[in-house]
Parts: sequence; structure tokens; C-alpha cells
Amino acid sequence: MSMPITSKKQSQAKQDWMKANSRMVSVRIMKNTEADIYEFLQGKEAATIIKKALREYIENHKGETE
Repeated sequence: MSMPITSKKQSQAKQDWMKANSRMVSVRIMKNTEADIYEFLQGKEAATIIKKALREYIENHKGETE
């Protein structure tokens, strides 16, 4: 369980840590043109599914060039 942020200094430290140790990626999925993906992710934890799919993709495409 994480501790609540109680000060601006703590909040800035957390922001600094997040900036140094993570990357935010955003993807828009269109209801009409990507309906299969849109429907599949409805009501599910999208971030977890996307991370798992990327790991599977990486495993199946080792050694390939872009």
C-alpha cells in the first residue's frame, strides 16, 4: 500500500521519480475503424492487456529489424 502524498515536496519527488522511471504512451482506438480492438477492450483492464500483447509481440519478433 502506498503512503499518501502529504506535501508539495513529496509530490514533486514523486513526479521526478515518475519522469525518470516511466514513460506514458497514449493510443486512441477508433470505434468505427478499429471496432474489433475497441470491442475486445470494453470493460477490461486495457493497460494490462496491451502490455501483455506487447510482451508476446516482442517475444515472437526477436531479432527482426524495423
